[in-house]
Amino acid sequence: MILFINKRILNNKKATIVKLMVRLCIIAITLSFIVMWGGMGIIKGFQESLQERFIIFAGQFVIKPYQIDNNSLTISNNYFDAQGNIQTILHNKPQYVQCYPFLSANLILKSRQEILGVIAQGISEDFLKHNLSTFIQNQSATFTLHDKNAIIISKNIANQLNVKVNDSIKILALHDNLNQPQIKTCIIKAIYQTNMEEIDKFVIFLDLGFVRKLMRNNTALSSYQINCLPSLKDSTQNWLNQNLPLDFKIIEFKNVFPQLIDWLNVQNLNKAVLISIMCIVAFVNIITCILVLLVDRLKMISIFKYLGIKTSQLFKLFLLQIFYILSWGIGLGIIITLGLSYLQNKYHFIKLDPENYYISYPEIRLSIHSGLIIIALLVVVSIIAVGLPILFIKKLFPVVGLKRA
Repeated sequence: MILFINKRILNNKKATIVKLMVRLCIIAITLSFIVMWGGMGIIKGFQESLQERFIIFAGQFVIKPYQIDNNSLTISNNYFDAQGNIQTILHNKPQYVQCYPFLSANLILKSRQEILGVIAQGISEDFLKHNLSTFIQNQSATFTLHDKNAIIISKNIANQLNVKVNDSIKILALHDNLNQPQIKTCIIKAIYQTNMEEIDKFVIFLDLGFVRKLMRNNTALSSYQINCLPSLKDSTQNWLNQNLPLDFKIIEFKNVFPQLIDWLNVQNLNKAVLISIMCIVAFVNIITCILVLLVDRLKMISIFKYLGIKTSQLFKLFLLQIFYILSWGIGLGIIITLGLSYLQNKYHFIKLDPENYYISYPEIRLSIHSGLIIIALLVVVSIIAVGLPILFIKKLFPVVGLKRA
């Protein structure tokens, strides 16, 4: 009987005010769902995109040797011999682990007009191909790091030195045991841009072997960068803990950029605030809709109470109508959110300032898990919202209701 009554109420052509209110409530639920699910997708995409960009340069893990300083162990910033046990261990790594050697050196760049101190990173061809190539904006037609004295600089550095691709530039390497700096002429083969000031302002990339020659040490390394899929992070860390020598330290990404991680964690607070506000909006809209239905159907409710229909059955009646509104609102919300996410990820119509946010546009990465949580929250909010007007119906006397109607 409750289903029959609910159908008659929804299909009543004369109840124009009720139909208008139901449609407005559907629109409000749709907008609430879009804002909540889409907002969570934007925050998730922003957090993951930013971490991925930094991981390209820092790795999921960084391996460095310990050094003894004042009878305590600290992380060494000195070089170590790549031909030790560490090379054999990493050579036999699992297939899902990517390992890139790094050699850092402080150098000076000199163009015809300017001079600049930089941090040179000696890298392998694999790192250029799999990681750095993502950020290269301008390059020679074909080049490799093994090309004679090839160098990759950032757009920021290129602007400071007023140079471009295929220009020559001098590198000065200072040595404590030499009175004169070692000078090499390099050819700019590519220009990169990461939008990360810490990297773009100071870091250049050279072939690992070339940096070793500048340092006059054919086996030196500063660190190893370890990359893997996020889902295999724990497996990779377990393998490293079990196989690395005790004199090497495993540094996680979150400890390399702690300020970045703290900033990204603040976004979780924004996510919670967003969901709370939209749940309140949905709650108010549902209560408003129920009150309009209550006032419009006061005579019918009074007759039902006079005939002995229980309050619980009236609660089910209103609940069915709210679930009808929710099903339409959530359904439309899912379709529209998926459509907007596809358009944003393809055409990037929402832009960000790279100088402040490190990325030029946010990706929307929707999660089925978060979508189900939002649906559950809307259902709970709806049940609570329906319950409040029912308290009024419970205390309503049929005679009083009929007179007011």
